[in-house]
Order: sequence, then C-alpha cells, then structure tokens
Amino acid sequence: MNEIKHRTVETNGIHMHIAESGAGPLVVLCHGFPESWYSWRHQLQALAEAGFHAVAQICEATGKRIARNNSIGTRCSIMLATWSACSML
Repeated sequence: MNEIKHRTVETNGIHMHIAESGAGPLVVLCHGFPESWYSWRHQLQALAEAGFHAVAQICEATGKRIARNNSIGTRCSIMLATWSACSML
C-alpha cells in the first residue's frame, strides 16, 4: 500500500496544501465544498498502486489553501497551478 504524503506547494502566488501518493503520470483529484482531500483517500492509494502520481488539493477556500476570490477564473488558475507545480516534481 502506498503512503499518502502531505505538503505545501507554492505556485501562482499562493501556497496550496496537497495530499499525494505514487509516481508516474499525474492525476489531479478535485472536490467541492464541504469535502476535503480526505474524500479521495481510497482513490489516491488505488491510483498510486496502478502506477499514477495521484494528487488531491484543498479547494474552494477550505483548509489551508486561500485564494483572493472565488471566481471561475480563479478556480481554473488554481487547477492549472496545481498541475504545473506537481508535474515539475
């Protein structure tokens, strides 16, 4: 079983908490309010075991990730920032 690791990535001027597991092609898992990364804990491990680098981010201004506003543009830029930060590992 793959371990779920937690860390903070800095990208596009924000600090974002992520939970991740595995190595390989990147899979970014997203959630909505009031869920958290914990909703994806089983999928993180299953994807890691299948050969993927699975990442679940803290979304929608919950937990440790703070955005300046909650517009669709901001949410899209956060998704791209997560992909960018995690794909450079």
